[in-house]
Amino acid sequence: VHHNSKNLLQSLELEKALHYYLPNNSFTFTNISNIEKNRGFAAGCNLGATYHSNEIIGFLNPDVEVLGDFYQEVVDTINKGITITGNRFGKPSRELSIWKVKDWVCGATFFVERTFFEQAYGFDERYFMYFEESDLIKRAEMGGYQVKSKELPLFHQSPIDDSEEDVKFKTYQFDRSAKLYYKKWSGRRG
Repeated sequence: VHHNSKNLLQSLELEKALHYYLPNNSFTFTNISNIEKNRGFAAGCNLGATYHSNEIIGFLNPDVEVLGDFYQEVVDTINKGITITGNRFGKPSRELSIWKVKDWVCGATFFVERTFFEQAYGFDERYFMYFEESDLIKRAEMGGYQVKSKELPLFHQSPIDDSEEDVKFKTYQFDRSAKLYYKKWSGRRG
């Protein structure tokens, strides 16, 4: 999902890297544009998931760097009964306990078994951006499904060159999504 011309270029580079590192015909790449109408990250991902019927759905932010082949590890993990996998990027256990989840996967490198994703109706689109992956993880764990973070050869870090306007927008969306998440899951045991 991309929302500006810079993200579009990053997305095209990401597609090239995936074709370079992953086995031929092992994936289908779908690029969702939020440029004309920014429907939000969760809604953009949900839309992208409808275009193909692959058994595993992978969501990668346009600015993710692919450092090697991760295909077989993701497939093997999902085939072992894990519903959601991807990178945790060193997120501390303290934050996981605050979110009341056992394990966590960053939405920037998020792989999910299609059957569960469809049964869960995808990401909750009330999360414009931020916490959509935590919410889906929480729903999976509450339903008895397993989440397993992995160290896949993928790299992501938040942009450091955001404009002041972007920082304000992202801060607003983060705070809004955090309030929604904690209100939704307060008092529930995970």
